[in-house]
Amino acid sequence: MGQMSNEVSLSILEGSNGMEINDRVIVKSATGSRVGILRYIGEPMFASGVWCGIEFEEAVGKNDGTVGGHR
Repeated sequence: MGQMSNEVSLSILEGSNGMEINDRVIVKSATGSRVGILRYIGEPMFASGVWCGIEFEEAVGKNDGTVGGHR
């Protein structure tokens, strides 16, 4: 599996919208669409609000989702 991207895969949401951990998802952005698996829904230690973490099928981004030593 690919790496998680802090830039692309973490999106601020207003709730989980019925999504559950391990759901297959499609993330659409200005640069195209990517398929992945939802690995995290919640409020991270580094920001307020509900965020999602996606593990993409193909590696993308600059990290593996680790922020401030927490993964």
